[in-house]
Amino acid sequence: MRNGPRSKRIRLPLPMAMSLVVAGLFLAGALLFVLWPRGNGEYRVPDTSAWQTGDLFFSSGNSWKSDLVRMFGGGGEHETSHCGFVLRVNGRPMLVHMSTDKGEIVMESVEEYGRLNGASSVRAMRIIQPVDTVALRRNLEGLLSAHKEFDNSFDHSDTTSYYCTELVVREMQRIGCHLFDPFMDESVIYPQSIERSGYLVPVR
Repeated sequence: MRNGPRSKRIRLPLPMAMSLVVAGLFLAGALLFVLWPRGNGEYRVPDTSAWQTGDLFFSSGNSWKSDLVRMFGGGGEHETSHCGFVLRVNGRPMLVHMSTDKGEIVMESVEEYGRLNGASSVRAMRIIQPVDTVALRRNLEGLLSAHKEFDNSFDHSDTTSYYCTELVVREMQRIGCHLFDPFMDESVIYPQSIERSGYLVPVR
């Protein structure tokens, strides 16, 4: 009785096999990191009495998008995942930022920001050099009126759209503040990089 043809086993070189195993483990770990439920608690509305136009805000979020920013930006679970500008309107601090959900620049109150963006905390920091707040207000209001689009390609060589940190760096450049210019040499600018730049102090 003749046996049928034997199927050939595909044997991969050991280095290639090990590389595939490591890659699989990395992808599984990344997926687990993104999908694992977070327990950061409810949004803590900060004391904004000292916040001024021209301050930068940084927030920590609970979404999978925030997790990816932290993972690739080198931050821990509770660290920064988004940023933008503080703009006082009728004495009330508003947050101007590039919204991934709405796909454009938006302005929200501190309370709205936590509710709409899944933030667990938000804090303000002040640039160590004087900021032309009149020009900054005018420019931000212009971007809001024009509905500046979110840059889904994260390409800061194209100024037709912005992502969160690109908004900060570009608009600082437009009012003559070039402290953050070196970050334009990076492929992607992460919020953690700006927050830890040494050019900001916490607003108490």
